[in-house]
Amino acid sequence: MSFATPPDAAERAKALDTTRSFLIQAPAGAGKTELLVRRYLALLAQATEPEEVLAVTFTRKAAAEMQERVIRALSTSERDLVNADTELQSLVAGVRQRDAERGWRLTACPARLRISTIDALNAALARSTPVAAGGNVMRPIAADSERLYRLAAQASIQHLAETSGTGAAVASLLRHLDNNPGVAENLLATLLARRDQWLPLVGAAGDRHAMRRILERTLATIVEAGLARVEAAIPPPQFEALNEIAHAAALNLKAPLKSPAGSQPTLTERHAWWQFMARLLLTQNCQWRKTLNKTNGFPPDQKDLKAHAMALLNELQNCPDLLEALSSVCRLPAPEYPPAQWRALEALLMLLPIAVAELKLIFAAENATDYTEVAMEGRAALGSAPLGDTGPGDTGPGDDAPPSDLALRLDWRLQHILLDEFQDTSRAQYELLQALTRGWSPGDGRTLFLVGDPMQSIYRFRQAEVGLFIDVRDSGLPDVQLEFLRLRANFRSVPALIDWVNDSFEKIFPARDEVMSGAISFASSASTRDATAQDAPAVTLHDCNWQEPEAEAAAVLEVVRHSLKEWPGRSIGILVRGRAHARHIVPALRAAGIPLSANELVSLGQSVLTNDLLSIVRALVHAGDRLAWMSVLRAPWCGLTLADLTILCTPAQPGANRADSLWDRIQTAGVTVRLSADGQQRLSRVVTAFSAGFVRLGQIPLRDVVEGIWLELGGPAVAGLELPLAELILAEIDRHDVAGDCPTRCDSHAP
Repeated sequence: MSFATPPDAAERAKALDTTRSFLIQAPAGAGKTELLVRRYLALLAQATEPEEVLAVTFTRKAAAEMQERVIRALSTSERDLVNADTELQSLVAGVRQRDAERGWRLTACPARLRISTIDALNAALARSTPVAAGGNVMRPIAADSERLYRLAAQASIQHLAETSGTGAAVASLLRHLDNNPGVAENLLATLLARRDQWLPLVGAAGDRHAMRRILERTLATIVEAGLARVEAAIPPPQFEALNEIAHAAALNLKAPLKSPAGSQPTLTERHAWWQFMARLLLTQNCQWRKTLNKTNGFPPDQKDLKAHAMALLNELQNCPDLLEALSSVCRLPAPEYPPAQWRALEALLMLLPIAVAELKLIFAAENATDYTEVAMEGRAALGSAPLGDTGPGDTGPGDDAPPSDLALRLDWRLQHILLDEFQDTSRAQYELLQALTRGWSPGDGRTLFLVGDPMQSIYRFRQAEVGLFIDVRDSGLPDVQLEFLRLRANFRSVPALIDWVNDSFEKIFPARDEVMSGAISFASSASTRDATAQDAPAVTLHDCNWQEPEAEAAAVLEVVRHSLKEWPGRSIGILVRGRAHARHIVPALRAAGIPLSANELVSLGQSVLTNDLLSIVRALVHAGDRLAWMSVLRAPWCGLTLADLTILCTPAQPGANRADSLWDRIQTAGVTVRLSADGQQRLSRVVTAFSAGFVRLGQIPLRDVVEGIWLELGGPAVAGLELPLAELILAEIDRHDVAGDCPTRCDSHAP
């Protein structure tokens, strides 16, 4: 497979200019990691110290991969480096020369390369200040943060018994939630998980009236954007005719509405008018109405009005994006809080700081913390955040807040920042980036390099805001001028597949970007690979009854069988929307004898093999676990009959000691002699395997002991189609191994 010169070669070359800052949009397969590595090498070649260059990724795997690529490039021999392109040769030569001049010894001391995750950066910042010493950052991250949030929420609700304002706030919130403490607990726990978003605002606001103005201003911005979108989607002639028809319908229904045409209506009036308009034109399922009647404001005696309205309705259906815009109007909130809602929200605003305080107490009691707390401490270490800083271009009363001593120290040490996956940046992470670059000015030698692809933003559930990418692209950062570059080359996929994606997704994605909703327009790619006959067809659609899981699984199985026959030896990937959608597909493939790996989809806790292996674990670490030993003896590798098992569990003489463990009774000749000949033979194999296991327990990893016993008993021979799960289960056992013991339960899902 040969590759052509990428169509964006000029942009890639420009991205290595170490005197300029860039925002790079890099689509799938564009080689953004390689670009980051080359930019990093280019910066190292002119840095005074390697610590001046900071590369930030979102996962440990990405950070490790980037560091490994940098070290591999610097460690490549001169002979092998000849095979690399001239650009990489020049970059590596520049870093090696700088390394020799400054005595860095990077290949021997790779720890000097500042490549880390954003969580690790937050922790390092927090640990760098005396205030943070011994604080939350020094505690381990809680394995189950949700449980701690719920404990704090429960403690907050218990303030109901107080006669203070806090008790009244809890009572007011509960009244709004139909006196359901479970709903209140869920609400508070959810908000505590996202406290970094609202705590700077809620914690600093003492004036509830000012708080209401701030919140309603946000609501007004959302409503205004939604109404402007629907108004822009209707051509002027139809807009005027629609207003006349809707006005007539409102009069027939005696609805007190004010049309946005003519005099200047308030935002509340416009909101009410367009919600009425949406109900007029759309069904409850947000589809175009096919008929109009007196319920909609068109009585039978006004046939001309109804005919005119139906004709206009048919015309409007041809307006692009209008159906989606009208549907969104139905979901828009009111631009002002009704009195009852504001009372509940005011109570919540009073209660939230209490909930945060309770959470800090829970953290202290549990000796734990969470990533949000570490991130807030890291952000606080750089100085107080401006209260009014809500995004690029915004200013607020805290814009001139003085930086902390740590920020001043970093200011002269940190010269260049590279940030990967910028499309998945949250508001808190954006504020950290602002704090790190505060005070930068054009021409001072410091640069920022942001890489991402808004089309691949998938972390909205983790508070990622893809709109920040659009904002920074259009407005930049307060103290950094960024040049926008868009890469188009795709080095991964064949031309036929890229052509299909370009043609299909051009129609699926919205026509333009929208910051408020996070809507992203499509950006096409171009393949750098030569087309071959094997590449066609790139995409084939298989029609099946996907609403019937068994039928869908059968269809997938047929496609897999055909693909294995047509392309023997090749791997096949099956993508599903979630674990639940693979529930029928995985068993169907296993039943057909097709080997597969489904690490993220297989529920280990529901497999027989998991129960068998965990029975060995429990029997090993607690020989007195009677249930575990019974499971071991009844497992397929032993298969002791119920009659023999009854003999083992029943004392030979009435009144004999019933407290003996089954392991002790198994080794007692007077007991085993009463078993059947087949039972004695089966039991001897168990005794041999476990005796060797007990000797090795504590000397070698627990997973190795368990695996040895399982192999000795012939476990793989009876595992059947579940045999591929064995390595996953043993790895999970190893993850919980503490000096030959499993003090915590193994998770029921593969890691």
